Amino acid sequence: LILLFAAFIVNQSDFMNVTNTGYQDLYYDFMEQYEGEPSEESEQYIRSFAKEVNQVSKEYEEAEEQYAQGMLSDDAYIAASMKYESYENEREFLAMIEHQQNYLQKLKKEQGISGWYVNTYCYQSIFQPVISLKYGLLLVFTLLTAVSSAKIEADAGTINVLNSTRLGRRQLLYKKVLAVSLTAGIMYAILLAVTLGSAVSVYGISVPDAPVQSLEWYAGLPLPVSLLQWMILYYGMILLVLLLVSIG
Repeated sequence: LILLFAAFIVNQSDFMNVTNTGYQDLYYDFMEQYEGEPSEESEQYIRSFAKEVNQVSKEYEEAEEQYAQGMLSDDAYIAASMKYESYENEREFLAMIEHQQNYLQKLKKEQGISGWYVNTYCYQSIFQPVISLKYGLLLVFTLLTAVSSAKIEADAGTINVLNSTRLGRRQLLYKKVLAVSLTAGIMYAILLAVTLGSAVSVYGISVPDAPVQSLEWYAGLPLPVSLLQWMILYYGMILLVLLLVSIG
């Protein structure tokens, strides 16, 4: 069970499934240079980038209008179209980073929280929804372990020992809880190691002291904690639920 679970988790990780696009590369480059608190340098970069992209879009719109009126040659129109198409990744990146910029400004204005630029791809990988395939499979494997343990007890007739002596009941219950919890803990450690390992390897984890509300999906989280502190709480709560299920 443990080996099967490990193989599935590795296959589902970003080690195996990450696919970078041109606009993602631009996003990673921006984060490598400006990840952290918004600064004049980061805001100036966005303004300059937006000016360049918008200028290309404006030139293309003008070329379309002139071509429709017969005021532009075919070659000139094709050149303008090709230049516009070559900026597709830049437009995608600009939309992403401006959305993040607007969110941080809104967060500061409405909640008084100074959010940071953080790599959302990285933290989407780390903070996947608890209701997801890999956590569901973790729960299923944990339950299978508990059921298998109970079946082994029944087949071995240890239920008679449990009912006959208080000491035997305690010893077998302790061993059962220990075995199931240890198995669940090993599978959880595999999941955690692969999840964090792939995030560090593929994206790199930086600014762990940024407010957790820097991530838009945690805007309403009423806890003044950093990304690192929330990571500890997040995975700690999952481990606690997992152990309760395995023991139960």
